[in-house]
Amino acid sequence: MASHPNLPTSAGEAVELMDEWWPRWTAFLDEQERRGRADTAGSDGWTLAEAVAHVARWQRWSVARASTLAAGGRLEEMDIDRQNAAWAEQDRGIALAEARAKGDRGRYLQSMRSPLGRCPL
Repeated sequence: MASHPNLPTSAGEAVELMDEWWPRWTAFLDEQERRGRADTAGSDGWTLAEAVAHVARWQRWSVARASTLAAGGRLEEMDIDRQNAAWAEQDRGIALAEARAKGDRGRYLQSMRSPLGRCPL
């Protein structure tokens, strides 16, 4: 895969990037919640809370997948559209607080610093 100048090339760089953007992400979520927009569906039919839960699921999935590679494992094929639909259905109607807990920065960073921290991205 060709390198991209804006993407991290190591787990350490990924953690640094997350440290950089995490305060902006949480400030955005705080502001949307303050304005009462957490449970309002957008034109795509998703609420902010549902979208946050979905992002958290992809974060956990990507770390698990990278950890499998770091451990020398093989990756199974995945039907991304089917997985997206399943996760969307599971998180339909989720509260923003619960969605934010799924995407907890500490949990995500802890998993990033595990076996993944020893391999390039």
